[in-house]
Amino acid sequence: MKKIQTINLKQLRVEECFGFLKQVETETVNLSSQEETDSPSEISLLANVDSVLQANISAFKAAVDAFDIALKASSINPASAEVAATDTARDDSWRKINNYVKAMCGYPDDDVAASAIEARALFEKYGDPTSLAQTEKSGILHNLLQDLEGLDSAKREALTLDPWISNLRKKEEAYLAASNWRTEANSTRQVGIVKDSRVAAEVSYRTLVDTVNAYVVFNGAETYATFINHLNAIIDRQKAILKVRATNNSKRKDNEEKPEEQEPAE
Repeated sequence: MKKIQTINLKQLRVEECFGFLKQVETETVNLSSQEETDSPSEISLLANVDSVLQANISAFKAAVDAFDIALKASSINPASAEVAATDTARDDSWRKINNYVKAMCGYPDDDVAASAIEARALFEKYGDPTSLAQTEKSGILHNLLQDLEGLDSAKREALTLDPWISNLRKKEEAYLAASNWRTEANSTRQVGIVKDSRVAAEVSYRTLVDTVNAYVVFNGAETYATFINHLNAIIDRQKAILKVRATNNSKRKDNEEKPEEQEPAE
């Protein structure tokens, strides 16, 4: 008897599961309405059967839509705006202290100018970090701040440099705090907002499949043949992907556990 194959959706990755369910949703157009019949009693009975199936289809589509919304919402990290703002602020702070030190290199007092030239060398050592990736930028600012704070205190005082250094450090620390917040949010976003919606969509999928398989017994396979054939083809492709992945993971695990070959003793 024709029926929809089983597949363990829990083996699929999150986005992969959503893609599979969206394909199933597309195929629901092939679940045709009731067959033509001249019998009033058969028309009434088939209508009742069809209404249950259509309700399950609607519930499945709603669950997939909710899954989609959850995935999109989870990709919007509330800390991202704060990270961007603090990153811009530290760029601005770096530019200001860099311009200030550069200007002080021409200060009328030779000692002050010499101190400025020494500080300027540190900026030239690391270059302009403002166009770099955020993590790389943090590394450069960390080293630059250490070097600036390591300058002789009398030279920093002569340049009135400490308030500028303090401002840059505060801006960098604000960025790091926002970055940590973003990391924490990323680590929990799928656990909460996506997990429940995925489970609901999977349950709704299984209900739809069980309903169609049961109706094959009730109505015969012809009405549902196209949907079943297409869905089984999708399932076969997905199972093939899972099989290849399992094989690759097994080989990788074997390679990791395989002891290194020892050179023969002379």
